[in-house]
Amino acid sequence: MRGVSYSVDGYFVASASYDAQVHISDTVNLEKVSIVKTLEHEDKVVSVKWHPYLPLLLSTSADKTARIWYP
Repeated sequence: MRGVSYSVDGYFVASASYDAQVHISDTVNLEKVSIVKTLEHEDKVVSVKWHPYLPLLLSTSADKTARIWYP
């Protein structure tokens, strides 16, 4: 895992990893955290960051792209 970022409401956490995927996990039930969505890049994901006010996620990758997601 390369990085993590919590959503503003605290219900979700996004994680960046070397497998070229961004996993968004539900954190409402900490006894059973589950992945609710997977987003993909072409190469390793370097970082993720939630927008401070909107439900948008920014991810950057070693494939030299930055993507804005509306998960």
